[in-house]
Amino acid sequence: MFLTVIKDGTEHHIETEGGLLKGILRDSRIPFSFPCAGAGICGKCKALISEDGEIFRERLVCKTYAKDKMVVKLPDQSKKRPSITEISVK
Repeated sequence: MFLTVIKDGTEHHIETEGGLLKGILRDSRIPFSFPCAGAGICGKCKALISEDGEIFRERLVCKTYAKDKMVVKLPDQSKKRPSITEISVK
């Protein structure tokens, strides 16, 4: 199966036998952070995912299985998001 991963404006075309997107990104050496180690509890590995030309939907990369012709738009994780403590201090 083939899927497309878009990260930082660059398209990566990947041929894979399937599995969780987390493992496919790792095997393809596409850096992406999984703060809860893929347990699916933190919600910080959300990406926009389209299957067979459908509308893009937000899904957890760590819990989503690859499908043929899937397109995955990864968010920019380099931007520091303010924590609740930083927001409440202002």
